[in-house]
Amino acid sequence: MLLQLGCATVGALVIVVVQFDILVTVLYPGMESPLSGHFHRLAWRGLRLLARAVPGGARRHTFLKGGLPLLIAGLIALWLAGLLVGFALAYYPWLGSPDQFATPPGADPSPAEAAYFSGVTLFTLGYGDIQPLAGPFRALAVLEAACGVLTVSFSVAYLLAVYPALARQRAVAIALDAEVAGQAGGLPLVRRYRRADGGVNCRGEVGRIVA
Repeated sequence: MLLQLGCATVGALVIVVVQFDILVTVLYPGMESPLSGHFHRLAWRGLRLLARAVPGGARRHTFLKGGLPLLIAGLIALWLAGLLVGFALAYYPWLGSPDQFATPPGADPSPAEAAYFSGVTLFTLGYGDIQPLAGPFRALAVLEAACGVLTVSFSVAYLLAVYPALARQRAVAIALDAEVAGQAGGLPLVRRYRRADGGVNCRGEVGRIVA
């Protein structure tokens, strides 16, 4: 009984955290998400460490530019893996009970079998070799399939939102770099738009570049 309660509690916590992270990341990007922010920071640090081994500054820059698709794919994989593990924990303690699940003859109710059934349900494969019999587990399987479909849908929405935003930021960065002649400071920009009376009128120009 203690194992069942513990697995159900941990599994439910994992599912709730993953679903909350998906909603916050996709629908409320201004909020701090519990998983995405930490994952991106750690993954970016790892990519920067790997980039140090790449010879040449241009190649290193190209390597880091290619890291964006890896970060996005890694985050989506993290979401799916979290859901798979969370639901597998909820199934595992009852998988060997003939009143709760119908399993193939000789099947071992192990964590691997629970993960297999969770993955089949999450990705809506529907092989049917393991079937939930009790009402609560049937409802849980339907909920997991719905979570899988929603996660894929939200992942597509996330991709469509991230890439245009990054393209706009890159265009702004390139324009500002051209305005300051590649220097770290803004002195060339100030000199270019200095007024005849000695004042500075660069605020409007910077606003034009950002817009």
